[in-house]
Amino acid sequence: MRKHRRPRFVELSRNKRADMAFSVKHLIRKDEYDNFYTHHVLDSENSWADVLFLGLDKATFFNATIMSPAERRNDILWDMAWDEAEALVPYTRDFKLDEWLARGREPIPEFGERTRVEYVKNLVDSWAADESLVRVHAMAQIDTDYVYGIGLEAVLDEPFVTADGISRFIDRFRENGELAYVMDDPVPFDVVNAPTAMGNAIKI
Repeated sequence: MRKHRRPRFVELSRNKRADMAFSVKHLIRKDEYDNFYTHHVLDSENSWADVLFLGLDKATFFNATIMSPAERRNDILWDMAWDEAEALVPYTRDFKLDEWLARGREPIPEFGERTRVEYVKNLVDSWAADESLVRVHAMAQIDTDYVYGIGLEAVLDEPFVTADGISRFIDRFRENGELAYVMDDPVPFDVVNAPTAMGNAIKI
């Protein structure tokens, strides 16, 4: 028997999508920002934020994750480090969860007697200052598989994610016809390497 799959947002009727977009419009009106809603507290040094904003079509809204170039680079470095650890000592998954967690805390000879997490973190730290290893480009990537709005992942060309920076991005995204893009030139490394907050507070 086939499992029931929730329809993607883009598969819904126009009336249903318009109703959902109207509810997002109401959230934006109640929030402190002019053209988007977020459940995150935006201070001066955020590294990412989840936001909702309306599309040019009244039956469209975007469910976006907007991140700083430093956050994007950090994500890529961690993925690379996990992949390298996996290639060196593959996970074995034929045991129970508690045993799996215990093994994750054990030093491994191939990792220089470090745990897997310690080895991965050491790799990321050793790569952090290498400008040539990963170059980050400002971009917007669209994902139509979302059930709540149209998915969007964006990387800014600014060191931090701020309310003003998000608004500027939304304005440019609309002016560009709400199309995906990747900028030709990478974000300068001094912008990418700016320290940002490790996590975001949630509004209560």
